[in-house]
Amino acid sequence: MEGISNWEVLNALEEGTYLRKYLEYAASQTDAPWLYHVGAGLAALATVAPPTVRVWHHGHWLYGNLWIMLVGKSGRDRKTTAVRIATDLVSSVNPDLLGTPPGSSQGLQESLIEKPYQMIPMEELGDHLAQTRNRGMEDIRTTMNIAYDGGPIGRTLAAGTKKSDSVRLTVLGGTTPAYLESYTDETARTSGYLNRYGMMLARREHHLATVVPDEARRVIVAEHLLTVHKMECPFGALGFTDEAAAIWTKWGQGVEIGVSLADQEIAGAIARAQEFALKVALLISIAENVYNPAAFWPIDAPALRLAIKIAGWHVRGTDQIMHNLAGTQFQRNRRKLLQFLEGETKTRGHIQRYLKMPPREVETLLQALKQEGRILSEPQGILPAWKLLTEAETEAVESVEARSTIENMAASGVHVLGVSNYAEPSNEASTNGSAPTNGAAGPALTLVPAAQQDSPPAVAASVDPDDYNT
Repeated sequence: MEGISNWEVLNALEEGTYLRKYLEYAASQTDAPWLYHVGAGLAALATVAPPTVRVWHHGHWLYGNLWIMLVGKSGRDRKTTAVRIATDLVSSVNPDLLGTPPGSSQGLQESLIEKPYQMIPMEELGDHLAQTRNRGMEDIRTTMNIAYDGGPIGRTLAAGTKKSDSVRLTVLGGTTPAYLESYTDETARTSGYLNRYGMMLARREHHLATVVPDEARRVIVAEHLLTVHKMECPFGALGFTDEAAAIWTKWGQGVEIGVSLADQEIAGAIARAQEFALKVALLISIAENVYNPAAFWPIDAPALRLAIKIAGWHVRGTDQIMHNLAGTQFQRNRRKLLQFLEGETKTRGHIQRYLKMPPREVETLLQALKQEGRILSEPQGILPAWKLLTEAETEAVESVEARSTIENMAASGVHVLGVSNYAEPSNEASTNGSAPTNGAAGPALTLVPAAQQDSPPAVAASVDPDDYNT
């Protein structure tokens, strides 16, 4: 799963805008994928924005809170660092806006009643997914869903009812595909909970050998966020400019077609992409100060174009993630075993200890993979062992098995139509400079692709600013 490249991110963000400033600062502090900084920067913006920031959508007000999930490899892609940069910036604006990961549904309700406008940073979002899958903890996800939609959140106690009618919960966290596979089921993936997250899938493309604090750029971003935090926004966004309306209509038609053609794994994410894009466009409007604080204002075309592009990245990432996850426990065990066998032959004992499964279930799994032609049994000393077949080995085994079957039939007097002889299987092989550096010791940071290329890499149509299909 490759995700979204630094090159795509760079070319989407105009110089001088909030997200570009955020990227310039964050990229000087870590070599995390630049898409992570887009997601984290939006989460920080959503947290500090006034709770009255809203846009009218399908007969109700849609507020500016966001859930962002950074997805990548554990220990390599710097998800935690990206989350911490955003958390630090929010804290510098208003530390009371930060919450803590919920330990129970009741605790989350209490926290949201006491502090209705907050961001919960989850450096290990996988731990939250694991916890809330356990019996008795599923209600946390239900409460979070209500909070995402704006509340109300309430608890009835002996002393009376405690309630918050307006909740703005933003979540920013990082996790791996393996955690998503292990701790979410088909219902969570295809229904409302995971579909509320904007999924930012990327991989680290460059390396920063040394990093020193870049206070100058940090102050620029913090001051921008503080300005947004102090805004008064009693009205909200209502509709679009004429140009933005045309863009929204065209893209909406593409979304409708995408939902009708998509399978169950991705249809929900495509359907919610419009809501996600509208929230992002709303926040960009606020960040770039294009709204009229004394009246309702329309979403304009530049904000909507960028929001649609970011929503497209979310859908592309979700598509890659969901279609690479195993849906059942058997499928997860199957994938786990195949990964375990990569590069080395293992005995049944090794496999059973690794999978921690009963012998009968291990045998069922081994036989299933053998029938698929993915593994082969071979002696290892006095014990049978199993190895993962390469693609070429699989093809050779299939050819030998087919030949053997035909020869056995011929020996039994059965004539196979169209087959005169069977050849031996072939042995032939089948056939904008450098990464960002800390700018403390030099001129202003210029962001360029991590790897210079003679021509830009091919990207999906959704990245083209003139194409609004997801």
